[in-house]
Amino acid sequence: MINNKILRYGKKFALLRRFFKHSLSLLFPIVKIYYKFPKVESVFDTLQKIKKDKLSIVRFGDGEILYLVDRLDLPFQKFDKRLAKVFIDILKNDYDGLLVGLPIGYSNIDTLSGEVKVFWKSQIVWNYGRFKKYLNLNKQYSNASITRLTYGFNKDYSERGFNLWKEILRGQRVLIIEGEKTRFGVGNDLLSGFKKIDRIIAPKHNAFYKCDEIIDYVTKNHGHNDLIIVALGPAAKFLVFELFKKGFRCLDVGNLDIEYEWYLRDCYKERQLIPGKYTSEVKGGREVGDHPDSEAFDQYKREIVASFL
Repeated sequence: MINNKILRYGKKFALLRRFFKHSLSLLFPIVKIYYKFPKVESVFDTLQKIKKDKLSIVRFGDGEILYLVDRLDLPFQKFDKRLAKVFIDILKNDYDGLLVGLPIGYSNIDTLSGEVKVFWKSQIVWNYGRFKKYLNLNKQYSNASITRLTYGFNKDYSERGFNLWKEILRGQRVLIIEGEKTRFGVGNDLLSGFKKIDRIIAPKHNAFYKCDEIIDYVTKNHGHNDLIIVALGPAAKFLVFELFKKGFRCLDVGNLDIEYEWYLRDCYKERQLIPGKYTSEVKGGREVGDHPDSEAFDQYKREIVASFL
């Protein structure tokens, strides 16, 4: 019997997965007619709302959806009932000040390029019949794809999105909670709007099991005036939600930094490995050495205030 993880992610089955994906995508119009879909605002409406009202956000992508509907072990986070239960709570309920994002495929699929459009059509066909039970279809959802601004889009789209992010990412101090080797903002100007940067380093895989310790540390050592940004895969949802309930403003930023690096390199049609940063979607991107900008790398190491590896 073929291991489910190998079937989903193994190189030998890449062609089969592509065929299956394209076949599924053809059923999208039927699914769209058959089911009521959630209300999901646009990427730019979401960014404007975060900027104007200084809100927190939790984002759900295809990985988190599979985590729920298939109880799936992801490459970077094993399935855990407690984490899944928190996902359901976030998705079902409204919390003042906390935006909940669903992917762009549930918003306006016509804005997407060919391969990205096929991907989301196939994902929705495969998942939505099982995923919709976790949603509140009377609720207004935000757009999770605010961090996916380069690959599959064009320069004008990316530039508009990152300019809004640079307006959001401003303040006296930011606390970054990130996976080992993520190095969010290192070597670029994404965090240039802050006067002080602190970092907490968590495991790059299965970080959920360190979340309670991280939350305890943050509540004891950081004030509510700090902005907290979290780049930690599925564990980020738990961290943002729990810290939000304790009065912190938190942004689940996911792959934003890597997408910005791609924007700087004009990688609109092909993903590229980013030296010195964990790049999970690119071959060889999970084997990470020192950052090539030694000055920026030294500064990054000085910013680390705690490690939970």
